[in-house]
Amino acid sequence: MNIISVEDILQGVTIIKEKFKNTPHYFKYGIDILKHQNLLDKMTNNLVPEDLFKEMHIIFQCELFKVKIHYLSILKAELRLEGDYVPK
Repeated sequence: MNIISVEDILQGVTIIKEKFKNTPHYFKYGIDILKHQNLLDKMTNNLVPEDLFKEMHIIFQCELFKVKIHYLSILKAELRLEGDYVPK
């Protein structure tokens, strides 16, 4: 599950709960709302959206850097096999 799907479920359950206002069924959706709210808090580390996007950007940049390093190591290995690579 991703953040958006959990937010959609949370919003849907909240809308359903409000339709049962002033009935005995109103309170049975509280557990579902709490469960999905806790899941959302765990996924976002309780960060406001701006801070969450900054953290996700940093993680993305780190992963992109790892991919670049991996690609460069493969390229160096291929060059060594071809004999064109001169180590410095």
